Amino acid sequence: MALNGTFYNVNHTDATLYPDPVAFPVRNPTGRSLQVHLTEYVINTAAEADLTSDNRLDVSYILYELLKINITTTNLGTVLP
Repeated sequence: MALNGTFYNVNHTDATLYPDPVAFPVRNPTGRSLQVHLTEYVINTAAEADLTSDNRLDVSYILYELLKINITTTNLGTVLP
């Protein structure tokens, strides 16, 4: 089974600015039963869909609700110097 992880804004009809992702095999026959591939295309189209909509994505709230992680500028400064 393959799943296309492309995000888009239904109210924004322009084509994405990012080039199509490079094709790769959906499954590695020598790999594990469950295989997940996350490419930068998925992240880029998610960010583009969010920025072209009127809604704003509060990542710190989502991380707190799901993982009980409170993101501060100190934490972020450690990951992104």
